[in-house]
Amino acid sequence: NAFGPGLAVKAAQDDPEGFFFTIGQRMVGNGMQTLLSLLIVTSMFAAIVAFHNNVARYFFALGRQGILWQRLGQTHSTRQSPWVACCVQTVL
Repeated sequence: NAFGPGLAVKAAQDDPEGFFFTIGQRMVGNGMQTLLSLLIVTSMFAAIVAFHNNVARYFFALGRQGILWQRLGQTHSTRQSPWVACCVQTVL
């Protein structure tokens, strides 16, 4: 609706990266474009943190079972977090 009948496909083909930003700017203003950019950056950060956590937990489990380096299965004495696996994942 933002581009008019039959023009949305052409607009998406002409500018695939900025398609949603253009709609936000047209319908709401420049503030929406800034908000969408911020949401993309924060969602990418959240995805990276989730990926890091998943891989570290796999390392922890494999280390605890003795399949990988057993020190990966060690937890922090106070926080009980898999700190060795997290450090290895960070370095990788």
